[in-house]
Amino acid sequence: MTSQKNIIMENKIDLSKLKEKIPFQWRVQSFQTNSAMCVAYIDSRDVQEILDKVCLPENWQCDYKEIKGNLFCGIGIKHLDQWIWKWDCGTESNTEKEKGEASDSFKRAAVKWGIGRFLYDLDIQRIKWVEKNSKKYPADNNGNPIYDGKELTRFINERGKTATLYNHKEIETNGLPLVKNEQFKKIMERIRGGEIDIYYKAKAEFSFAPAQEKLLTDTFQELKKQKA
Repeated sequence: MTSQKNIIMENKIDLSKLKEKIPFQWRVQSFQTNSAMCVAYIDSRDVQEILDKVCLPENWQCDYKEIKGNLFCGIGIKHLDQWIWKWDCGTESNTEKEKGEASDSFKRAAVKWGIGRFLYDLDIQRIKWVEKNSKKYPADNNGNPIYDGKELTRFINERGKTATLYNHKEIETNGLPLVKNEQFKKIMERIRGGEIDIYYKAKAEFSFAPAQEKLLTDTFQELKKQKA
């Protein structure tokens, strides 16, 4: 009995590692009047990779079932010599209906295990968009269309790095202290939550990096129009 218990404990999986950050990408969620709204997402293959890494390939599996017309995916993990299942349903893709729904339900089930949950802490990114041949595309700061998903991810990530350069003295204005990352995040959360007057208070108290300034102003102007 003791020997069997020791074997089980030795094979114990550290499920907390499933919550670690994994590679993610950006995609356009919608096109608004003044900006393209971009959200972060993970690929199903990246989910498979972290499951293989943390649990080992033989200790996890997935299954699908249809309930009242909705496709559900379950991810089962063998933990302490028992299979534990967590399920969720997905939504159809705009392009490949069945494949998209299966992939979405798989990733939603993965979130139940903590995989990719960090994405919910990332802000929606607003960037320019342009129209080419009657179709809308996200665009860089110069208005050049971005056609490829990898290029969009690179652009947003590079812009994010620029937005965190709050310690450069050259962006100080009127002797105001430079805003810190956490301060900037809270300001954006409050503005998006409807407290648009915080914009004026923030502008009076802090200096912002160019990318922060643009995101702050674009968000304020968009919400101000919605309230008008």
